[in-house]
Amino acid sequence: MRYRVFGNTIEAMSGLSSTVGYRPDGRPFMLSNALGDPVSGLNGAIAVLAALQGRATTGRGCCIEAAQLDGADAAFAAATPGHWPSAG
Repeated sequence: MRYRVFGNTIEAMSGLSSTVGYRPDGRPFMLSNALGDPVSGLNGAIAVLAALQGRATTGRGCCIEAAQLDGADAAFAAATPGHWPSAG
């Protein structure tokens, strides 16, 4: 399935928006730059480089799957402690 996502949505889902603060009406402030988009692009670029290195080493290609929310969760984990329950 394919879904369309936007950086601001990913920031909210990852918990980053809650670290910025809240308006008087209870809605969180949004960052001036949607960090979910460039973080996902960086993760995708690193995945492509790793795949190319793997192909050069083993001669076999691979399929790259990069979820925007997963990348944002990993990148923003230090800023959002306790947002996601720990596994195990």
